[in-house]
Amino acid sequence: MILHYLKTALRNLFKFGTYSIINIIGLVVGFACFVLISMYVVNELSFDRYHAKGERIYRLGLGSISESKMVTCISSGAMPFTLKEAYSGIENVVRFKQLPSLIAQGDDKVFEEQLFFTDSTFFQIFSNELLVGDPSTALSKPYSMVLTESLAKRFFGKADQQVLGKLFVVDETMTYAVTGVIADPPANSHFHFNILASISSLLTHPQESVRTYQLESWYSHYYHNYLLLEEGADPLVVADNILKSAKLYSDPVYYERFGSDMGLFLQPLYEIHLNPLRGELEEQGDSMMLSVLAAVALVVLVLASINYTNIATAQSTNRVKEVGIRKTMGATRMQMVIQYLGESFLVNCVSMFLAIGLVDLMIPYFNQITGSHIAISVIQSTIILIIVSAVLLTTILGGLYPALVLGRYSPIQSLKKVSLSLPGRIGLRRVIVVFQFAVCVILVGGSFLIYSQVQHMLDKDLGLSTEHVIVIPTRGDPSINSRISSFFERLSLRSEIQSYSISELSPGDAIYGIVASFEGGDVRNYLTTGIDYGYLDTYKINLLAGRNFSKDQPLDTVERVIINETMAKVMGWTAEEAIGKRYDQEGDGVRVGEVIGVTGDFQFNSLRENVPPIVMGLMPYFYQKVSVRLMGDLNRGVEVAKEAWLDVYPNRPFDFYFADDTVQQLYVREKRFGGLFMFFAIVSSGIGLLGLFGIASLELKFRTKEIGIRKVLGASLTKLLMTLSQDFLKLTVIAFVISVPISYYLMNYWLQGFTYRVDSVWTYIVVPGVLVIAVAALVVVWRTLRAASVNPVETLRNE
Repeated sequence: MILHYLKTALRNLFKFGTYSIINIIGLVVGFACFVLISMYVVNELSFDRYHAKGERIYRLGLGSISESKMVTCISSGAMPFTLKEAYSGIENVVRFKQLPSLIAQGDDKVFEEQLFFTDSTFFQIFSNELLVGDPSTALSKPYSMVLTESLAKRFFGKADQQVLGKLFVVDETMTYAVTGVIADPPANSHFHFNILASISSLLTHPQESVRTYQLESWYSHYYHNYLLLEEGADPLVVADNILKSAKLYSDPVYYERFGSDMGLFLQPLYEIHLNPLRGELEEQGDSMMLSVLAAVALVVLVLASINYTNIATAQSTNRVKEVGIRKTMGATRMQMVIQYLGESFLVNCVSMFLAIGLVDLMIPYFNQITGSHIAISVIQSTIILIIVSAVLLTTILGGLYPALVLGRYSPIQSLKKVSLSLPGRIGLRRVIVVFQFAVCVILVGGSFLIYSQVQHMLDKDLGLSTEHVIVIPTRGDPSINSRISSFFERLSLRSEIQSYSISELSPGDAIYGIVASFEGGDVRNYLTTGIDYGYLDTYKINLLAGRNFSKDQPLDTVERVIINETMAKVMGWTAEEAIGKRYDQEGDGVRVGEVIGVTGDFQFNSLRENVPPIVMGLMPYFYQKVSVRLMGDLNRGVEVAKEAWLDVYPNRPFDFYFADDTVQQLYVREKRFGGLFMFFAIVSSGIGLLGLFGIASLELKFRTKEIGIRKVLGASLTKLLMTLSQDFLKLTVIAFVISVPISYYLMNYWLQGFTYRVDSVWTYIVVPGVLVIAVAALVVVWRTLRAASVNPVETLRNE
């Protein structure tokens, strides 16, 4: 019996070749997209799950007590151990401090690397495997260093016991010994490192700010801190205990100045990747975007499934006589259901097999777009379950419904030589077509909106110019900053260099705050950054009033500041009125200066946010970035800057990046999301059009006799086209009308996350709607034209 069903299924597969191909193509594409996004979603949800104690690990961060909201993931290095001693429920703590450093191994191996300074408790909290060394002592002593396996092999060609004791010189002054080799952090970790260094080494760091207040002050927020809660401890109780601890362990006067709304918050380890905060060590995911992609994957699968069901149901009318014969021969309704399900299962299995092959081809490009590391070779049990579920779902939809519908007819009805009308056939298929095209309009419109919003942010005037500017990180190294004037002197002699500057930050970097007050205002936290005399010129920031910092004004180095226009507006001043206003850093009357200039507003970070009030001052002790504006040939300008750099710093590698690349990186999530959304919108539209082609073909096949009669009675080709295609065109228009309010709501909801947004969403609703209707019309008219061109003699000869 099974063999007979298989033969019948194969025979029907080839007999209805055109529709079989349409079904299989739609299912292959739908399955491939669904499996690919499912793999991506499962991978995103797997971040940090490899830690054995992950459910008890929480990240410490700062936020607003009044809003009950965690804002930043960095906090003070003094906080974790104080909290551990003060409150029950905390088993252990660990701190991270990332510092870019110059690493030397031997005479000729010099490279830049991010050092992750951490406590010896690292191995007691996280499950990263130490391959070589003792986890209890590897990071317990100053100047200890643990290398990842890949870095150890890169330097020594091996990662075994012989690596222990090898020496590295860091920043030309400190010698570290290798005390262990650790397995490389997996791709699904929210932070990655190549070198772990003992945090006790910072006590003798050459930068005074690193070794003093960054470790000791409750208001120096430079650390990523993690807490391991005791087994059975209630995280809500622990979180409530530490919420207002800043007030208990801080200087009362300083606490009030800083802002009494600051609180400490906990973030579960498993939520970090998809809920990023300010100060992340690296780019993270986005829970909203992941949810949208998951919904799109489901929509694509549903579209492919209902396409198949729709065509299979319509196609089943061609098999009415077969059903009648089988029933006459004694076939039961259940046997008919089994036969149809078997045929559907065969089609779906073939489609899924081809889809997995397509997924394998798509993965490299998908990884490139998303920055993920999924692979077909490591399909998890969850993905297998998803694949099986998808096949079973489409099998049931595509096989059960046609079987149940045809099973209602008696053998006599089935064998009559008249066209049977399936119950609800027309209405159901119309609803499905409307649904498909409404979804297509929404997805295409959404993809256009996302693309336009990203371009809008990239093209918007930022109030500064990063074009032709290269940035050279100095890492705040005193040996570099102390000789920067020599470097600038050499640059000033070259025509390829327009201007140069050294500063704390460059555009795109996270900007932090200080406590201060202005004349007539309260003491509060303001965003601030250290710049020099050439910063405004290098980034072409417009000065609205007052003057720039000048070397001819010695007092400019003593608490004289430049503010942006938003800062002046916050204080209720015009740009001109702000000049000469009193400025008091920390609000204690000790470090008092004045405002000497007001710049136009410039966007330092993403356009998702408003321009904040910013205070700029000469702060040499914070300088970390050298910016150089090039003229003419960029390649030649880079070479000139490199020559000058190596002339002044012969032992320092010339590492640089273009400032506008950093600005572009601010929108990498939107770009990735937009690219994926556009791709799957096109796929969904393709599936919808494929289904429309199939349904139109079947509908026209049912109306072959009608077409012949109309032509015999004198109907023109134009009249036939209008008569036969108007129903489908009406459906696409109805789909567009239904999609309008849904698109409007979803688009405006998504745009709420951006301060600067496209002017109107109507363009992204109407244009895609017209486009989808036009393409659908072409498909229907083309198929109708072919049907209407058939000689009526051919269609009526047997009547």
